[in-house]
This record gives sequence, C-alpha cells and structure tokens, in this order.
Amino acid sequence: MLHWLSPLLTTIPVRAEQTGPKHVIMTVIDDLGYDDLGFRNEGQILTPHFNRLHSQGIDLSSYYVQPSCSPTRAAILTGRKPLHTGINFWLPNIAAGLSLNEVTLAQVLNRRNFTSHAVGKWHLGFHKTPYTPTFRGFSSFYGYYEGSEDYYTHVTNGGFDFHDERAPFCGPGCTQRPWHLQGQYSTNLFTARAVEIISQHNLSSRLFLYLAYQGVHAPRQAPAAYVEPYKKGIADPVRRTFAGMISALDEGIGNVTAALAARGMFADTLIVVTTDNGGPTTECSTTGQSNWPFRGSKCSIYEGGTRGTAFLHWQGLPRRGVTFTGLAHAADWLPTIVSAVGSRLWPNETLSLDGLDLWDALLSNGALEPQPHVQLPRPLSYLPTPPPTFRPTFRPAFRPTHSARPLCTI
Repeated sequence: MLHWLSPLLTTIPVRAEQTGPKHVIMTVIDDLGYDDLGFRNEGQILTPHFNRLHSQGIDLSSYYVQPSCSPTRAAILTGRKPLHTGINFWLPNIAAGLSLNEVTLAQVLNRRNFTSHAVGKWHLGFHKTPYTPTFRGFSSFYGYYEGSEDYYTHVTNGGFDFHDERAPFCGPGCTQRPWHLQGQYSTNLFTARAVEIISQHNLSSRLFLYLAYQGVHAPRQAPAAYVEPYKKGIADPVRRTFAGMISALDEGIGNVTAALAARGMFADTLIVVTTDNGGPTTECSTTGQSNWPFRGSKCSIYEGGTRGTAFLHWQGLPRRGVTFTGLAHAADWLPTIVSAVGSRLWPNETLSLDGLDLWDALLSNGALEPQPHVQLPRPLSYLPTPPPTFRPTFRPAFRPTHSARPLCTI
C-alpha cells in the first residue's frame, strides 16, 4: 500500500484547544553513547548547554533506537519501524534508499504551515535525485548524503560528499558543491548553517529544522581547542579527543539556542535531542564512546546498542526537569511532534504508523500512558562474521561498556 498524501491536502487545521510550540528543532547526534553527555557522566565531559536544556526539559529514560544509523533516521522521519520502511541496515554507497512511498515528518509539517530545512547527515539514499532531502519535504539541504566523511576534507569512499542545496526539488544544475569548505570542521559548518537558517527564517511560517550532526561518528577528529580542556582530566587519548568532539557539539547547540533567542523564537521552540544508536565501543569501531552501565555496542541488539539518550525542551512544558519513564522509540517522534504543535494526523497519515503519540503522556509525566510498544530488533544477517581474533575492548581510563561480541565493521 502506498503511504502518500494527496496534493489537495494543502493545510490541516490545528487543535484549537491545545497551545503548543510553534517551531521544532530535531537534533540528532550520531553514535552518541549513553554515558557521553555531562549530565550522565558526572561532568567528565563538559556539556553546559546540553545540561541546561536537559535540566529544564523532559528526559526519556527508557528510549530505544535501532542499533545502526539509517534505520533510526528512517524511523524518526516516517514514524515507522524498519520492518515497514525496509531500511534494516545502514545504507552504504548502493542503489537503495528510503522508499518514495514513505511520507516524511517534513512533508507532514509542511502541510501545517511549516518551512522545513535539513542540515548535516542524510544517509537515507541518494542513488537517484528524488531520494535526496529537498525532494522529501525539505526546502534546503546542507551536508552529507552518506555517513562517514572526514570532518575536514568532507571526503568518503574517495569522493567529496558535501552538498549545498538552497531550494526545494534541488536537482542537477541546482546543487552546489562547496569545495572551498575543505579544511573546515563539519560540526562548526553545520552549526553555522543552522544559525543562518534561524536568522533568515520568515516568522510568518513555522520552522522545522532537522539538524543531524555528523558528530560524534568516526573518524575521531576534533580541533585542538576543544580537546585542550581535557588534557589533565582524561588520561585516555581516545576518550580525550572524543570529549573534544562532544564539546564542539555542545558549543553548537549553545549557538543554535542563542540564535533562537535573538529572533524571539526560543520560548516557542520544541528542541528534541536524540542519538541514532548506541556508541561503538568495540575494537571494530572504537572512537571513545561509553554506554555505561549497559552491555553492548552499536550494531548489537543489547541495551548498549539500542538504549538511546533522548530529551526534549520547551519553555511551555508544565513540568520541567522531570524524567519520563515510559517506553519510547524513535518512531514515536513523528506523531508526538505533530500533536505537540497543536495538530492531529489525518486518517491517511496515521495508516500503518508504528510510532505512538506520547505528547499527552509526556505533559502528564506519565500519568497518561500510551498503548504499549511492541519492540522488534532488526535483523543482523547482513553483518559480517568477525574474525576469531576480535575481542571486547575495555578502557579502564573511563567507564567501560560491557561490550557484546563486536559485530560491526562500520
């Protein structure tokens, strides 16, 4: 069955009885471990801006994701799990992508007077132009099509993978390749573009910004200025550089919130922060993450691979600085955000959604519980069999993850 929206449905009324945030920023941190932000690791890594948003928002303590990136990103943007999107694994440079029959969160919000922009990592297919972000509901895209670029050269698999697209349906002849940005750190570039979008946003419409940072995915790279504060506090050089990568992200989210405040948008903006999978902590892909206290790693279906960090912030929350303990999944964001902004899904939009609307449950701090989830781990059959010499890696210089058998090579 095709999951599409009629072009005639140009607007969808909001619920008059609910006053919610006007704008939405969905921030995705790539490969973030459960123990990697300051509010979880007792300040080992300095994240004052994340800490502030978290302390004044709602923490999702039982939040689950898929154990690799593309399946979770597809779930976030469609409200559907891998069993239905068909995105069961990270998408390498192949002729595949998120089905064109899928409706994205950007397309849903655009029908509610939103203007949508995407910044950062896409990783949902680019083998044909219609699979790229500006054909999936975003008015602009600035970032990477693939998923493991060098932070400075912006090269992956031997090719330069940076795209600057400033119009909807931006195909050949429209896409710009910003070669002049080689040598500049991607986290800072993505932050600068996010700030630019906020600064130039026409306040007659609502803003949806999908800010999917490359950080903290491999390769392990950070400017020296971000690593310097950890030279005395973190002995392990891997964890130290990783901490610098986190600090760059924290500075970025601080600049984004400052830009919102400068435009008078901060109080009206729902800010969501989520990871796409657990941190890679094994020899096959080790960049310094920690999933303490959970066993397992990215690419495993243990808690370390699937239990994610997520929280949201909006100044209009009736309770702030609280924890929601109900079960939540990345697929819940689409229906939850639509409800948060004061709207409801039409019947043809709700058809076959796996995600649940958690908004009322979040506002009531769990007093109103949604229907229970059915959580299905995605298949692991595509993963290579590791050589017998592989073994779990433990790093005593920081809290170790109880690693599962290392399964992935990405």
